[in-house]
Amino acid sequence: MINELKNSFINFKMLCVISVGTGLFLFELFAIERIHLNDWNMFGESRICIICDVISLSIFTLVAGMFPGIPYAQSFIFERESGYYRYKLIRTKTKRYIATKVLCAGLSGAVAMTIPYILLCIPAYMVGTKVDLGDNVEVLVGTVWNDVLIKYGDNLVIVLKGVLFMLFGILWSEFALLMSIMISNKYLAFIMPYIIYELLFFTANNSIVIAINPRFMLRYDVSDKYPILLPYIMFLIYIIAVILLIYNRLKRYLYNE
Repeated sequence: MINELKNSFINFKMLCVISVGTGLFLFELFAIERIHLNDWNMFGESRICIICDVISLSIFTLVAGMFPGIPYAQSFIFERESGYYRYKLIRTKTKRYIATKVLCAGLSGAVAMTIPYILLCIPAYMVGTKVDLGDNVEVLVGTVWNDVLIKYGDNLVIVLKGVLFMLFGILWSEFALLMSIMISNKYLAFIMPYIIYELLFFTANNSIVIAINPRFMLRYDVSDKYPILLPYIMFLIYIIAVILLIYNRLKRYLYNE
């Protein structure tokens, strides 16, 4: 299990995902925001504004559905094609094998989404200013984050947004693992999580759906009439539901084989 955990996030695919994700954020931060928006100067801007602006304008959030599953979640497809999972089952119990797959998929997805976010925050903290307690920030006025900012400061807002990235990474990596179990075609199983992520955009026909939609929960820039804890609770519900489906389908597949 320890070796599997290491391999789940220390691999070339993870390096590529982190590099691309960070590159998309930094491209928006330096190449777009600084050059083309003449009325927006990064230096002297609050760090929370920098982070929120980059996340909302970057291509990253448009394609985030493809990142979490790449480093590890598709590994079952290759084990199934090569028959390598049979060798593993000789050395470990079925439940332990499934638990390892679930744990490694969640960890790799969390790392794939959280590291680019952290690497965005570093330059924002270097050049951005701190928001004093009790102050409003224009980009957050009217959103659920404004009360948190006023009462507890921008550091907590930044951390809470980072936790949403982590939870999304866990959920979508587990979902990619589920697709690799349910779909025998490796190419379709690889692309399906991203297709579902894109299709979720078209379900946003009212504010309630947006508030519980994983695609929009990644940022959760919703009205302040919604509770701040809602996306965290919903992410946990979704993650548990997907893990139960993984356990059921993978256990059935392994026993049938």
